[in-house]
Amino acid sequence: MGKIYQHFLFDWDGCLADTPGVWMETYLRLYRAEGLKVEMKDVIAKSWGNLEEGPKNFGISNPEEFWEKIVTEVGKGLRTVKLHEGAKELLERIKNKVYSEQSRRDQRNKIAIVTSSPAKLVKPALEHHGLNQYIDAFVSSDDVVNEKPDPEMLFLALEKLGAREKVGEAIIIGDTGKDIIAGRRAGMDQALTLHEINKRYYDFDKLRASQPTYIVESLGELSKLIVE
Repeated sequence: MGKIYQHFLFDWDGCLADTPGVWMETYLRLYRAEGLKVEMKDVIAKSWGNLEEGPKNFGISNPEEFWEKIVTEVGKGLRTVKLHEGAKELLERIKNKVYSEQSRRDQRNKIAIVTSSPAKLVKPALEHHGLNQYIDAFVSSDDVVNEKPDPEMLFLALEKLGAREKVGEAIIIGDTGKDIIAGRRAGMDQALTLHEINKRYYDFDKLRASQPTYIVESLGELSKLIVE
């Protein structure tokens, strides 16, 4: 192992859990229920990442009401969303890691979730999977004015961890360019997770071009780089 990190900031959607799959299934089901002939490529082109603008792009007559319906249905699915392989094990390993250096033996690793989703769409899943025991701080879109790629969310997480001045000991782990840019702007290292299932939604070549500190294809691979 090379550099030692003490503060681990994790994106949630697409990084630790397959939430994009829940969103996509919900989009397709609800748009098709409106009589629209919609495929995955159409959702990605018109509704992916656009939030409430998506229904407008598809010509839904009452886009605000329809968006609330999407959020309600997505929330139901996200409560039991599937974690990516090795997610829980990685969090546990981070929390249980004991370093040999005398100067670090009394310093406990800390973990924060930094998510652009509202807390109501994330916290039920954390509880369902028993992840709260590993998490020391939680920052969502509810807590900031500027979301990623602005570093505000990351700085707030460090403050909550009591490590605002220890950005050099922190790393952000995410699955999109916004995570990488936010980490770079904050002055911390970044790890990009390219889960194979996410290739349906993102251009991996473009993500690799963001030149993060680490690029991995699984959370198990990441564990070997930043924990073991």
